[in-house]
Amino acid sequence: MNLDAILSTLSGRQVSAKTIPGNTLEVWLGAPPQADHALVLAVHPPWRLVQVDGVVATSAEIPWDREVGESDADYRTRNDVARGASDILIGRTVTSVCYDSATDDLTIRFNDDLTLQSFTVWRDEPPWTLRLYAENRRVGPNLDEAIGPPPG
Repeated sequence: MNLDAILSTLSGRQVSAKTIPGNTLEVWLGAPPQADHALVLAVHPPWRLVQVDGVVATSAEIPWDREVGESDADYRTRNDVARGASDILIGRTVTSVCYDSATDDLTIRFNDDLTLQSFTVWRDEPPWTLRLYAENRRVGPNLDEAIGPPPG
């Protein structure tokens, strides 16, 4: 597997959707979620979205628990706001991908000066993966595995 070659195919693909299970950012590229030819980039924390004027969103901003004295409604609102900050990705087009094989960090640039940065902090787990639905395959740093078809 040549990971750089696979990642180079992401340039020009548009973000069709994004989801955040837990605080992992899933970016759907070039096709709607679960489509037979979809690509989904799962970026595990820590990650951040940056524009020229600063940080737009980070995995650390997504709350796990209610704060002391916080109502359920206020917690849900705070959670929704934190997750919604990454909606800025939807409709953007990948302009470049930079994978650092020494650190496994990943930087993806999108149109309008938006950048997604992934940082490796746990050496025994891949910081990000790319699921190739058409091939029922998942790749990433030190990872190339067959996976079953999506549930449906």
